[in-house]
Amino acid sequence: MNNQETRVIATLGPSFCEQNDIEQAINLGVRIFRQPLAYRDQDHLSEYTMIKEIEVNLGKRCFIVPDFPSNRLRVGRINDSREYRPNDEVVIIDKSESHIHQEIPLPGIKNYTGSISVGDSLAIRDGNVLIRITERKGSLLSGIIIHAKQKIKSNNNASIINLDLDLEQITTDDMVYLKQLRDLGYVPEYIDVSFVKNVDEIRKCRQMLTEIFGNNVPRIIAKIETKEALDNLTSVCREADCIMVARGDLVTVANIEEIPYLQHRIVSTCRMLNKPVIVATQMLENFADTQIPNRSELNDVALAVRQGASAIMLSRETSGSSKPLEVIKLAKKIIDLEMEKWPQHSITKENRFPIIAIEGVDGSGKTCTSRALTRAMKGHYISTPPKDYRPLRPFFEKDERSVRARMLFYVGSLWETWEEVVQECRKQPVILDRYTLSTMIYHETLLKEDLSSIYNYVFPPSADINISLDISEKTALIRLKEKATKSFDADLENDRVLQKNLAEKFKKYSQYVINTDLLTKDQVVQECIKIINDNFNHDKNRAKQIPSVVVK
Repeated sequence: MNNQETRVIATLGPSFCEQNDIEQAINLGVRIFRQPLAYRDQDHLSEYTMIKEIEVNLGKRCFIVPDFPSNRLRVGRINDSREYRPNDEVVIIDKSESHIHQEIPLPGIKNYTGSISVGDSLAIRDGNVLIRITERKGSLLSGIIIHAKQKIKSNNNASIINLDLDLEQITTDDMVYLKQLRDLGYVPEYIDVSFVKNVDEIRKCRQMLTEIFGNNVPRIIAKIETKEALDNLTSVCREADCIMVARGDLVTVANIEEIPYLQHRIVSTCRMLNKPVIVATQMLENFADTQIPNRSELNDVALAVRQGASAIMLSRETSGSSKPLEVIKLAKKIIDLEMEKWPQHSITKENRFPIIAIEGVDGSGKTCTSRALTRAMKGHYISTPPKDYRPLRPFFEKDERSVRARMLFYVGSLWETWEEVVQECRKQPVILDRYTLSTMIYHETLLKEDLSSIYNYVFPPSADINISLDISEKTALIRLKEKATKSFDADLENDRVLQKNLAEKFKKYSQYVINTDLLTKDQVVQECIKIINDNFNHDKNRAKQIPSVVVK
């Protein structure tokens, strides 16, 4: 999964699990299949094995992504499916099974009833069924149906809106399944983990995976669906290998009108951190149900592509649809057209060397580090803006110039730089002395505006890795005084409030941050090379690998 093009992820399930359907989906271009372990009655192991055999027979590499649902609340066993109407009265009871229409069994709810108040809301099936609690007696809850857009079935997910539940990301049953895969010689490329709150939970999951798979650990897709994950968005994005905008459960912790903004914020953050990001839930559900797409859902898929999503995920559209292949075809058509009309100007990561950007505030040692790193990697050094643009810089730096005009000048110079990057990365690693992140952060700070909304459309593609150099204010002042040549924009260098704001933003939006206060130049370069090797030399899919380098 990468940021070069938007892919379709198809969810396996009762309606989409036959060999013929899987083969047709692969021939339509699907390469990633989500395996929801919440479907406890399916033979997931046989399903996984079948797709791997199809992969070999068709000669097309596929990824199966086990999705761990956590130990969240789920509807117990009921007869068939139940249809409710607004104002129907129901009872939520802590049972594993109930065949009384008015009773909704929710095993484990008694653990949370003490925190539930009259007036709270219970959401089932990602909020498609909403129940307002009207009475609480011990562990028994009474409620009234507010809306029921879908029927309730056994095992449907359930959430108490705005109630923080303490959940396990990977359960004992999940561990058993992963060990079965390992014993058959399979290692998933990715896994989904639900209800992530912070970095520690991701690290805990990674440790559990290490205990099963050793050094060949599956990559972690962290679903953003809790308030805590939103509060810790940047750190969670850095720690996870991929991010999912889990809109179904996001709606239970945020106002529904906030979801478009939150999607934009999550995708933009991932793009700036070079992290793959998936937009999920209710992409083409109306089309899946009726074979007639809403204009809004067509725009929904198209918007995800324009925002720069690495993939859109079809959930119930394939797992519970009568015509999953038709949904896949429509999703592919929308994506292909959008990719054609809104080219990303990207280049694939195969058959080329890495592109590294060294960023950071003035005085942090960017230029020295960039040049030394170029020598150590036997790469190509590029300073921004390009040489031919530098005579124009004083004009755009004048006080009377608009900051937006200044920004567009620098962005234009970066597109010129990108042409050189594309040419050189086929032959050798490319090291950039400042690039897109510096340009965006500087002008965002000067304008006091959020520029992430235009990042994908205006700026050239990001480097493969952004490394920002951090430094204390005291050390920065010392280094700036010792500089052999003074910068023409010394006013910005000496604006300590500006530099402090910039430093905070570099730490927020950079993939990696190295504090250079107590490090020599060679030590900083060694840290950079370690980061680069960790990111590139383990990746078997890249045709050109950089050599492991030791700085002497």
